Amino acid sequence: MAIDVTDLKTAFGKAIGTPASRKDIDVQFMVMSETELAFGGLTPTDKTQVRRAKAEMDRVLQAFQATATPVASLSLKPRSMDLQDLKYEVELDPDVLEDSYLTFLANPDNNDRSSWTITQFVINELMINKGREEFELKEVYAGVKAAIVPGTASASGAGYNGLGKYIADNIANFNVVAGPATWDTDPVSFVTQVEDWIEDCCASSEINRQVIENMVDKLCMSKTLAKRYRRGVKLKYNIEYKQVGDPMKLEDNDKIQIVGLPSMNGKNRVFMTFSANRAAYIKRPKSESEIGISMANPYKPMLYAKFWKALGFWHPEYVYVNQLA
Repeated sequence: MAIDVTDLKTAFGKAIGTPASRKDIDVQFMVMSETELAFGGLTPTDKTQVRRAKAEMDRVLQAFQATATPVASLSLKPRSMDLQDLKYEVELDPDVLEDSYLTFLANPDNNDRSSWTITQFVINELMINKGREEFELKEVYAGVKAAIVPGTASASGAGYNGLGKYIADNIANFNVVAGPATWDTDPVSFVTQVEDWIEDCCASSEINRQVIENMVDKLCMSKTLAKRYRRGVKLKYNIEYKQVGDPMKLEDNDKIQIVGLPSMNGKNRVFMTFSANRAAYIKRPKSESEIGISMANPYKPMLYAKFWKALGFWHPEYVYVNQLA
């Protein structure tokens, strides 16, 4: 990664006058890992596939008779989540800083560039947070992994199979309840559509009603749709000026919170399930947050991290989704 100081040198020239310091650098704003938090945060594991099983029994109840007539069958079904390997990688070329306004970043006075201020600044204040932002915005939901081309970095959004692809590829396993063909742009109408869709999910079976009314805690959607819902629920229930409860929870089921995720922006899919059914894992969590430094080229520190992540659902049959992608 070349360090671009072209505009800096054009504006300020060479390093003269009052020396700059860390307080003179404003770091870009970055999106936080909201989807991981909605899935309960990352749980450390030492496995590349996390496994569980689901026990199901079909029936046991029948009319009494003295003769034994057992009818039940028990099935034990596999459940698993595959972690996918990812990496951060940055190569620095710090010599261009020497005669710039930010020359202090090329300190201290030694030949170990792994200890230079620029190296530690990139690691601690840019690289990790930028990687997490990219995962949130490009990969965790919208990502579609492409084939590896040896020696070529994967494109943005092509390094991880995200939740959107997982749902689409396994849609037959999810509890799909069709909603409207399009979400209404009118906020009040949109709130009604969401409420009607949730009731349709409940009405599809008594098991679904039990799960949704007593266990489901989050209905996830894009930030745009969540903002529309917030605006609409205030208008529909006349709580614009008098706050009554939480406008991001359903009027008739305050256990369910509407959650807008940056990872779903631009998507019309919504999904809901209960907290124990959402899971997120990371293998080598320290390796993701404690960046390695290679000095194979003594003039260009290579900063790197290798780790594994997975977000998913243990039981897709208890994940309620609409038909829109």
